[in-house]
Amino acid sequence: MKAGVVLEIRQGCAVVLDGGGRFRTVPAQPAWRPGDVVRLPGPWRHTDWAAGLAACLVLALLGTGGFLWLHPASLVSLDVNPSVELVVNRFDRVVRVRAMNEEGGQLLGAEGVRGKTTAAALAALLGSDFMQPYLAQQGAVTLTMESGQAGAEAQLSSLAGAVAGDGVRVTCHSVDADLVEAAHSHGVTAGKYLALLDLQAADPAIDISDYAHCGIDEIEEQADRCHAAAQSGTGAPGSGCDDHHHSHD
Repeated sequence: MKAGVVLEIRQGCAVVLDGGGRFRTVPAQPAWRPGDVVRLPGPWRHTDWAAGLAACLVLALLGTGGFLWLHPASLVSLDVNPSVELVVNRFDRVVRVRAMNEEGGQLLGAEGVRGKTTAAALAALLGSDFMQPYLAQQGAVTLTMESGQAGAEAQLSSLAGAVAGDGVRVTCHSVDADLVEAAHSHGVTAGKYLALLDLQAADPAIDISDYAHCGIDEIEEQADRCHAAAQSGTGAPGSGCDDHHHSHD
């Protein structure tokens, strides 16, 4: 029997990191919980001594109950029209994902990224067939990262630009925990929240909650209209998002 650490349980299946550093999906036992160290089925062979040693090292590194593996070290959000968040551990592996709108849920359903590095996860999401129509229509990608790692956002921006291709504008922001918390209070990613704050700065009378369901491109367009109206003195422009364009939380 081999040991592993339970990373996630969903629909009766468990994602387990085994002693060889591999991710395995196995039937979950009723008593299993994320973080548990469990025994995995499989015959033990003499040649498995290296895997057994790796298991000991992995379990020692993860600490009791897999705390270090599951503990979040950074948060990355991706907005095109699909909006998703990736929770990344200190080993640069995606341990949790969150869809922030309907399209984001469809994207994550089409492209599983748990266990991947941040770069591999973003490459998979931006390069997926599901994402291509949105990239073609919006022509822009917004990334945010809460990590405290100097230069990390520049690396993400460069990667996203390479995957998304020519003609797609990539914007990347470094944010702190307070801004992420404020964004979540409105049910949006940090990237969309920054766009909402810019809109509110353009027209302080605006209730940004009315625009939380809009795509970032629509929020930016409305902010541009507000700035133009303020400069021309014509009054606040009409509000709202196109029905065919917006996303639903």
